[in-house]
Amino acid sequence: MTVVEVRYGSHAEGETTSGPPGRSGAGPGGRPHPGWSAAGDRQYNRGIESLKIFIGTDQSQVVAHRVLEYTIRKHATVPVQITPMLNFEFPAPTKPEFAPRTAFSYSRFIIPELAGYQGRALYLDADMVVFASVEELTEIPFGDQTVLLSTPPRTELWDSHDTEYLGSRSVAVMLLDCDRLRWDATEIVRGLDEGKYTYAELMSDMCIVGPDGVGERIPAEWNHLEHYDPGRTRLLHYTVVPSQPWKVRGNPLEHLWLDAYREALDAGALPISEVEAGVAAGHIRPDLLEDLPARVAAQRNWAITGPRPGTTWGRVRRRAGRLARAMKPTTP
Repeated sequence: MTVVEVRYGSHAEGETTSGPPGRSGAGPGGRPHPGWSAAGDRQYNRGIESLKIFIGTDQSQVVAHRVLEYTIRKHATVPVQITPMLNFEFPAPTKPEFAPRTAFSYSRFIIPELAGYQGRALYLDADMVVFASVEELTEIPFGDQTVLLSTPPRTELWDSHDTEYLGSRSVAVMLLDCDRLRWDATEIVRGLDEGKYTYAELMSDMCIVGPDGVGERIPAEWNHLEHYDPGRTRLLHYTVVPSQPWKVRGNPLEHLWLDAYREALDAGALPISEVEAGVAAGHIRPDLLEDLPARVAAQRNWAITGPRPGTTWGRVRRRAGRLARAMKPTTP
């Protein structure tokens, strides 16, 4: 079975700029998503600068970051420029004790350079869903700080798993003042190997900007860890990896992610070929493919070839069944 990897690997190819889904959008290479009508574009006031959003992701999180992108655009009331940092090159430490906790842990330190050392940038992990406009995050002043973080409270689901706790600050949601952050990612990572700071001091304390350079002004509701409060939660963070709803069933809040997943499919923001590739690689649960709504069947493989003549829901279901059977362990 052939597994197709999604490759961005550069700022230009990974970048998509748009308003809300269902109105406009583009996939890798600038192709419009099916069902995203340019005629319905939301009009923004001239002079409004796009918020640059960078998503930390890897091959196992492609479907998750697509869903996150969709929810960002769904609620956006300002223009956004989204860059999933998939297959981007960034430095890594040589000492094993500083190995990144995820494949993209250190990717956030290349953001100011990717942004041209200009403007405000927002970093997000891929394992999230947004329920409000990121415009709220454009209105938080930096003041004397260059990095803004949140301090989300720990939740029962978090504490019930053996998940490393680095401290009250979270770098999963970060606002960066790129005009004043002249970060050199190579030097930052080298500092770990040279013993200048620990992993926790770098990733939680953000010691590279000093204690006066970090503000904790991102509201907690923009990083609710495994917690959803209707009407209050702005961003839900599925931070406990073993229970992430695109991987396994049973997360108490999986219905919220599944709703966003199905909406993304309906809007054409999530190519079915990427769902198929995720299932084939074992990154996501097979029933995500089995439960695809019939109305998106014609969109399969749009990112590579466009809709194929003769594609039917029955064929998609049969392929889903074959993939699901291939995932089951065999009995000797």
